[in-house]
Amino acid sequence: MWTQVAGANHVNLETKQRFQPREFVLKLCLSITLGLTLLALGEMAAFLMLRSLPPPPEPPGHTFDQSIYQGQAWVEQYRREFEASRKARYQSYVVWRRAPFSGETISVDSQGIRRTFHSRCDDKTYTIWVFGDSALWGTGAPDWATIPSFLAEQYEKVGYPVCVKNYGETGWVMTQGVIELTLELKRANKKPDLVIFYDGTAESFLPYQQDEVDQHMNFASIKQKFESEAPKEAAGFGYLRRTNTFQALERAAEKLDRNQASFGNTRVSEEPAISAKDAAAMARITLTNYLKNMEIVQVLARGYGFRYAFFWHPTLLAGQKPLTAEEESLRRVEEKRHPSFVPVCRATYDLFRTTNHPNLYYLGDIFNDHKESLYENFSHTGPEGNRLIAARIFEILHQPGSR
Repeated sequence: MWTQVAGANHVNLETKQRFQPREFVLKLCLSITLGLTLLALGEMAAFLMLRSLPPPPEPPGHTFDQSIYQGQAWVEQYRREFEASRKARYQSYVVWRRAPFSGETISVDSQGIRRTFHSRCDDKTYTIWVFGDSALWGTGAPDWATIPSFLAEQYEKVGYPVCVKNYGETGWVMTQGVIELTLELKRANKKPDLVIFYDGTAESFLPYQQDEVDQHMNFASIKQKFESEAPKEAAGFGYLRRTNTFQALERAAEKLDRNQASFGNTRVSEEPAISAKDAAAMARITLTNYLKNMEIVQVLARGYGFRYAFFWHPTLLAGQKPLTAEEESLRRVEEKRHPSFVPVCRATYDLFRTTNHPNLYYLGDIFNDHKESLYENFSHTGPEGNRLIAARIFEILHQPGSR
């Protein structure tokens, strides 16, 4: 009797443990459905979160709350438009350009060119093309208060209206400007009568940031992004980096990193010290590369029949300007962010100041007699600083027979 009961139980147990394909498939489908549903909900939540977040913060120094903006009715509008207009797009040969933007204080056309006031462009008007970095583009100033706009106004005041085109772009170095000049010469019906280059801190920063000579800004990160894109036929999981979930987690990690790396709102830098010898060597790299680019512009000028001038712009990190307490604070911000860059910048400016070359004008000392606040951050001047710079450029260019 016991044997029969045991045998029956054994049979029942085997029946229960027997694999049930239909039940397994149902559970598998249910699990996959739940998993995909959770992923979809996570993606939607991450998408909504990313839409609600402001753009990643600009590096310290772009607050637009300095005394140079007090009483200016356009400041808040400019602050909003500056953040909204920071979007860039890939541009052939020069790598990036600002995307088109239309605002009250900032306007960028379909070619990435910022609006210039007092500029009259037609087939007969004297035409000036200006190339440079964000200091020329006009970070810290509305369209009507950029250096190109003030320069056009200077000509207008003496009864000589001109067409001034602002080809400046944030983060650009002179090589990109030379390439852009070449492209524009190929496609523009009206060639320039005068070409101006306005450079300085971006050029000085380049050998400090890059291991190789004559690379554009942020070369390593852009190179890594390009090379990380796997070919379509290759298998992999690179697509996960493009999901909303990954980007949301990445933004959260960046915010955590900023919080951990900051104390008392002061960014702590762990850059190694740089010797005076190394700083001088980097300065020579910058000057050598700049002079070679000048030679290329000179060749183009002979072929296309335009005049040219090169201006080295001022910075808070060099020169003898009597700094206000506010400007001194701005300089300390940069010294804490990039302490090793400061000696490189100063060595570069010292070298350019003592370089005697036709058509190269050093403006690093332009504010030596100005005690008022003029800077928006260590490399950008506000509207009044831009006006003074444009007046000096006009003074140099608007000599008898110089047109």
